[in-house]
Amino acid sequence: MNTISNPTTSSAAPVSLRSELVAGVTLSVIALPSSMAAGVVAYQALGPEMAAAGSIAGLAGAVFAGLVGALARTPSPVPTTPGVMVALLQANFATTMLATTGNLNATIAAMAICVALAGLWQVLFGLAGLGNVVRYVPHPVLAGFGLGVSLLLFIGQMPMLFGRTSFGALVTTPFGASELAMPLIGLVLIAGMLLLVRRFPRLPVPLIGLFAAIVFYHGLHLVFPGIALGRTASGDTLGELAGIVGAALGSFATLPREMIQPIILNSVAVAAIGIFDTLLTVRASKGYIETDATPRRELAGLGLANMAASVSGAAAMTTSLSVAVPAYLAGGRTTLTRIVGCFALLAIALIPGFIGSMPLLGLTALTLFFVVRSINWSVIDMVRDAIRPQYPSLRGRAWRDLSILLAVMLGILLVHPTMGVLIGVVLSCLLFITDMARPMIVARTTGATLLSRRGRSAHDMDLLRQKGERTLVLRLQGVLFFGNCDDLDTELRRLEPEFDTAILDMRRVTDIDATGNKLLNDMRARLAKNGRNLCIAGLTPELALFIGLAIETLPDLDAALERFEEKSLGEHLNAPHAQDDLEFLQSLSIDRRKIFTAAVEHRAYAPGDILCRMGDAGDGMWIILSGSISVRIPATSGALRVAGIAAGAPAGELALLEGNPRSADLLADGSLQTLYLSKSAFETLSDEAPDIGQAIITWIAIITAQRLRSSSEALRFAASE
Repeated sequence: MNTISNPTTSSAAPVSLRSELVAGVTLSVIALPSSMAAGVVAYQALGPEMAAAGSIAGLAGAVFAGLVGALARTPSPVPTTPGVMVALLQANFATTMLATTGNLNATIAAMAICVALAGLWQVLFGLAGLGNVVRYVPHPVLAGFGLGVSLLLFIGQMPMLFGRTSFGALVTTPFGASELAMPLIGLVLIAGMLLLVRRFPRLPVPLIGLFAAIVFYHGLHLVFPGIALGRTASGDTLGELAGIVGAALGSFATLPREMIQPIILNSVAVAAIGIFDTLLTVRASKGYIETDATPRRELAGLGLANMAASVSGAAAMTTSLSVAVPAYLAGGRTTLTRIVGCFALLAIALIPGFIGSMPLLGLTALTLFFVVRSINWSVIDMVRDAIRPQYPSLRGRAWRDLSILLAVMLGILLVHPTMGVLIGVVLSCLLFITDMARPMIVARTTGATLLSRRGRSAHDMDLLRQKGERTLVLRLQGVLFFGNCDDLDTELRRLEPEFDTAILDMRRVTDIDATGNKLLNDMRARLAKNGRNLCIAGLTPELALFIGLAIETLPDLDAALERFEEKSLGEHLNAPHAQDDLEFLQSLSIDRRKIFTAAVEHRAYAPGDILCRMGDAGDGMWIILSGSISVRIPATSGALRVAGIAAGAPAGELALLEGNPRSADLLADGSLQTLYLSKSAFETLSDEAPDIGQAIITWIAIITAQRLRSSSEALRFAASE
């Protein structure tokens, strides 16, 4: 079998050429209806007779501009196709231009120039490395924009389903009996597709809907020749589309100057929609398909595709994960999938009479199907949280999010989609500034109250609580930049006489700018000069790398606490515990100690030895004389260390008392010396020497209570705002 290497994965596993071809055909089948529907949306504002040309424009964009995107973007099965959402912006723009100029060719030329400029902005945005800016766009802004555009599409397309040109005409114009078949069939198609996609998500539901529309349309016309079902794409072909676009571009020089400003403004809005769509697709695709797509190349490639689209039908392009997933499941992994898909679409477009047989009713139903599928239903959660939140503290934030969503949505519905983009940008900036201005320090405690999860003897715990007052723990949040980092420095200077070590819990820090990084390192140098330590815990690997090696960074707060607890215990930490030094034996006589000694078994372990595994029978407990144990539980990424147990403390004591299976794996960190008390020996001790059994139970209860106290403090600290 012929194979090609898969450039989207790090492994050298071959990809089947046959699978790539099949996936390419699958891609074309899925992209066909959505591309044609997007073209219809973009062109229908030019008049009912141009809607058919729009379906060809969408198909031409998927073929020719899609091929440019396939070659320019990161190798993967994610295609470059016309988008219904961005087509709405084009339709609004076309309505304005046609009303201003009254010239069809000039309007199409303006649409083409707008798409070309949008492509230019996307290339520049990508090459400048600004793709990560989208990370800072709040969810309510994105949700409001998506909902507003969806509703605007719904308002614009629903009249077409009833054979009317506007929503006003839909409300005011009476219906004849013969006209009811068109909306009825359209609604049945939409409902059927929604049910199919819910029950059978892997089926090419849009294509099934399109073919069903063709069958309904032509079948009913055969039975009832006079039935009103709208028109088809008629005889429009790629050649006729080329003539339309060519004539329009020929009138470029005649465009009036007053059209320049709206062209530029609309191109920015078209570019913004494409950028949002593409970057969200890049983020989402990593959870569905194997791709190493980067925002820089994806945006530059999309921009080049839109430049090509400006001369191949003027249907603006975007990327589509929903089209890519079926192709991926069919075996598509590389650029070849997209190339094959483009040529398969071209072959479909060249089939005599095929495009002309498609009813515009079916394409309108498809558009409304895509609209319903694209609605972000999280607005329901926002309304619920605003009215009846699960936690009262969420009410204020829910109302804020809902207000932002409504502001963006109403800007789109009542003014223009460009206004929605502008409102979204302004609100994103204001929210970012507000979040940046939030207090950096949200909680403060000391090592005396907040201990690590490492199990220790009661004596060691008491010692740590005494020495822990000199360990300061601060929990930080948000973005660390010059302003709030300066506040952090001021607070550390104020508290400096009270601590020897400062631990900064940065688990909720989302970013650090260059000035924040410099101030952090300046703080570390100043504290080190004064004989104090600064430790950072919980940073993401990327931010830890950005800070550099000058500041000690640990993966989480528990690891940092454990590190400085070990320093506090000093020599006492590694000192072996003689059996007679065990705390619960101190109150027993020598004779009673001998009875205990006879009941236990000395067990030694080498580094890495497994004492027990999760699920093993709970038949006893270990008492650590020297060394330490790690407590691990299975996780998807491997064994996860959840705690440690030091010398002088018990391990597996709950299984001894309850008799339940082990709840975790126990692993020797290094050379380990233990006493093992089996369940049967413990029961014998409790019967024959109840004072010894009671001493053991009391000791376990004291250590368990101390652990619970530490856990409660850790939870309180983690939940503090």
